[in-house]
Amino acid sequence: MVPYGVWNMDRKPAKLPFFLKEENRMTADDWHVLGTLYDILLDFQLVVRGLEGDGQGKHQRKVEENEIDPPLSGTSWDLIHAYEFLLETLESAKRAVANFPDGHHLAVNINLGWLKLNEYYEHLNDSPLIYGAAVLHPAYRWALFDDLWGDDDERQLWITKAKEMVQDLWEREYRDLEVDDPEIQLPANKRLKTSRNKFTAWRTKKRGLTAGGISVTESPIQSPAQSPRSSVGGLDLDEYEQWQRDIEDADASVTDPYEYWPHKAAQIPPVV
Repeated sequence: MVPYGVWNMDRKPAKLPFFLKEENRMTADDWHVLGTLYDILLDFQLVVRGLEGDGQGKHQRKVEENEIDPPLSGTSWDLIHAYEFLLETLESAKRAVANFPDGHHLAVNINLGWLKLNEYYEHLNDSPLIYGAAVLHPAYRWALFDDLWGDDDERQLWITKAKEMVQDLWEREYRDLEVDDPEIQLPANKRLKTSRNKFTAWRTKKRGLTAGGISVTESPIQSPAQSPRSSVGGLDLDEYEQWQRDIEDADASVTDPYEYWPHKAAQIPPVV
């Protein structure tokens, strides 16, 4: 049998296709690089699908493998999760390619991606709404920020800035609102499912960090202005400050703060 590429239809010697030439064949190192790129792009795809609220996908098998749960996706507080998850993805990828032959150019591109992502991340300071949405989620509160930023001196300043922005929003827009006093009856908590989606699993690990006590950097800014207040442990607290300390074990299982807050309206006006 005549090997492929030796002869063409005119029985003349033919050149091998470019991809079959020995010097152009994929090596084991090439496959490792492709695998790393695949992992990076998959994480970005999971985040984009999550932020778009697309938890179903086009094929059932993909739904089972990359299920997005809880069903509330594309919410404003998920932006913080998304940025941190993707920054961690790029940092892990940079460490992985450091051991690849000729991996320097790939590390440079990963670095550039990290810098651009971080540039957008810093725009969260343009509005208090993203911070407020995360802080007023009973499963996250300020402990989420302590977990993400508390071990870095520069990022601890971000926490201080975020607290000032949320406190200002609370004082200007919500603290002095008149609210009714209906009977409070919280909806039954939903059991959190285990998901094989990396982004969903990452978010789930950040839930309930405040269960059992106040986070280590928790110290809401005290306001001298007058508002309805209550005394807790000798401290004179308004509704927002009191709620930040009123942590229940069931809060970690809250998946939908839009259901949670109307039932809390008698204690604090719904902000999210």
